[in-house]
This record gives sequence, structure tokens and C-alpha cells, in this order.
Amino acid sequence: MIYDLISNTFLYKGISKNMDEALEFLNGNIENLELGKIIINGEKLFVNVITTETKLPENSFFEYHKKYIDIHFMIEGEEKIFISNKNTLEISTEYSDKDDYALLKGKKEIELLIKKGRFCIVFPDDSHMPLIMNVEKKTIKKGIIKVMI
Repeated sequence: MIYDLISNTFLYKGISKNMDEALEFLNGNIENLELGKIIINGEKLFVNVITTETKLPENSFFEYHKKYIDIHFMIEGEEKIFISNKNTLEISTEYSDKDDYALLKGKKEIELLIKKGRFCIVFPDDSHMPLIMNVEKKTIKKGIIKVMI
């Protein structure tokens, strides 16, 4: 897991070609992104831009992916993301190769606050529970960059 300011993305260059391209995108004009799926490099690299309401942790699950690394960033609002190693959690829904996710339940190990100007990279062993409310439920607009491993 990486949690940092968008202005520090240069520190993480060199992980992979797809990651470098994702970090360049993150440094672009992300404030005016349209809702939906934005293709950057086919299925190797794309962004899902969503608007949704944050929620209580008891109304959510941890998830993890095998094929993609996620980069979460905020456009409007703020959310908490809980992180735990997938091996410390109990499987709730088995991994789906088609949808590239499994759902898990258990306790958080790390709590991050994602707001404008910050990003979080979660790798396959980083089970994450996004969209958790900070102080109260709010509607947010965020992006998730999907980086093929």
C-alpha cells in the first residue's frame, strides 16, 4: 500500500510501465473527469469515475484483486479507506476471476483519509474497504485507476 500526496507521485515511478502511465494520468487535469470508464491503454490501464454516497463500515466489505492494482483518488468530498492484509481476513465471497475481486470480512489494520490532493495505491495483498464515511455520510466523486499487473 502507498498513501501520499499526488504531488509526490514522481517518487513511485519505475514500479512498472503501466504504473508510470497511471501516475502521469493522476498528475493531469483530474478535477473535470466525466463519470464512467475512461480508457487510457485498453484493459491494461483505465479509470472508473464514480459518484456515490459514503457509508458505515458495518454496511461494507473488504475486497481484493489479483489482476489489477487500484489507485484511489478523490475529486469531490472525502472518504476513509480501511486496509488489512487479505490473509488476516475471512472470505465472505470467493474470488471471481471474471470480475477480479473477492469480498472479505474482519478488522481493519490501517485507516486512511482520502481527500483532494491525496491518493492511495492498493496492491493484491492489500484488502481494502473504500467508501467509508469520515464524519457523516456524504456524496463523493472519486476515481479508481485500474493498473493491470
